Amino acid sequence: MFSQIVPLGLVLKSRVIVSAVYVCNLTQSAPASLEPCKIFIASRLHSAILATLARVPSICLYYVDKGRLFFEQAGLSRFARPIEMMTTKGSHRELIDLTEQLLGETEAVKLEQSQALEQMKRQLRDDLAQAFEAVLR
Repeated sequence: MFSQIVPLGLVLKSRVIVSAVYVCNLTQSAPASLEPCKIFIASRLHSAILATLARVPSICLYYVDKGRLFFEQAGLSRFARPIEMMTTKGSHRELIDLTEQLLGETEAVKLEQSQALEQMKRQLRDDLAQAFEAVLR
């Protein structure tokens, strides 16, 4: 499911938080495969959605507004950035700061993810019930 691809030592405030980078082929893996992750950095909307379903706190580097909108809907827009930010000088520092913030808010973010998903489910059920009610009349 996971394959180690790059040994990495990312130092945040004098502590190593990442000892390796792993890649998961999300087209062949369920959200449960992401559960061992402490955090997830997504550059694709669907990987961010799968991480959210697995309740893995995430950063979304979006290239179209769908990623930003999904994180807004989940109440997590503070962890969404346009991927173009990575081309600007000092962007690594912003990503490190954002990662530190996410690590510090892990439990709160998991709660926000759960609440947002429950709200989305309720809304979807209500919308579908209204649509079918109108069709079946």
